[in-house]
Amino acid sequence: MVLLFNIYFNYALCCATDPGVITAKWKAEADFHDAGVDNNEEDEDEEGDLEQDSDDNELETGRLPRIRPSAVTPDGKNGGDRVQLLRVQFIDPQSVARQRGVEDGMSYCRRCRHFRPQRAHHCSVCNRCIAHLDHHCPWVNNCIGRDNYRYFFSFLVWLAVGCYYAAYMSYRAAYTDLSREQYARMLVLAQVRSLNISASNTLQFVFAISASAGLAVSILASWHTFLIATAQTSVELQINRHPRNRRLHGGKVVSPYSTGSIHGNWELVFGRCKYKILSLMPSTRLPPNPRTLSKKKRTTASEDASVNAGAPDAMV
Repeated sequence: MVLLFNIYFNYALCCATDPGVITAKWKAEADFHDAGVDNNEEDEDEEGDLEQDSDDNELETGRLPRIRPSAVTPDGKNGGDRVQLLRVQFIDPQSVARQRGVEDGMSYCRRCRHFRPQRAHHCSVCNRCIAHLDHHCPWVNNCIGRDNYRYFFSFLVWLAVGCYYAAYMSYRAAYTDLSREQYARMLVLAQVRSLNISASNTLQFVFAISASAGLAVSILASWHTFLIATAQTSVELQINRHPRNRRLHGGKVVSPYSTGSIHGNWELVFGRCKYKILSLMPSTRLPPNPRTLSKKKRTTASEDASVNAGAPDAMV
């Protein structure tokens, strides 16, 4: 009963929990930062300001690049007999984001047409940006992201344990002598009883299915254990394995979001917990917010630096 409860509990929450959809609030946050940007470029004329505003509108609507006509004379001056030329502008979303004061690491999604935070990627199936997107799982009909990833992982672990438990029980019964009464208790489907299949053959079939399913689920759970230990998702692993990123880290696949320890990376998904096995127990608490954790780390680091700067030098 405990195994069944954990399996169904995590499966239900994995299906029903919002994986972390990035909505237009991130665009509103970028506009909020834009209001505080100091623009002291007084030497630009009004036409240049209007062109910059139109470029921002082009960025928000996702129509990039832009081709606009420019009327100039053959000698490069305006006026006289004008020659219509085409000027192509390629707008870099990252550069515009930096100009607008958007938080470092945020990127612009042309499909959703709004800014998104770090580790957020676009799901082509849901047509939405998901925070910490790992993949779109058809078995749960939902994306696996930041807010339901721990339920997905716990579901895999408990499902593997349940499969091995069923394989153990069926193996023990298949290769030992069973009485007719014991065999009748183990039969659940009436159709199986009418097939006149021997007890040993039925239990051997159950053992084969349970062991095969348990092995497959264990491999998948082991894979996601590796991803959690290295602070990566399936999408980020493909990015980190790119030859350019590997050259930057001496040929190694390194996650820039890793805390440097398996313990810390585990807490990024499951939160603070002294005993890791307790992280797999049923829980409905909200997942840890990596943005809040990073801000706390930066605040703590700055406080330590100020304390060290104000402390008197040690006497030798």
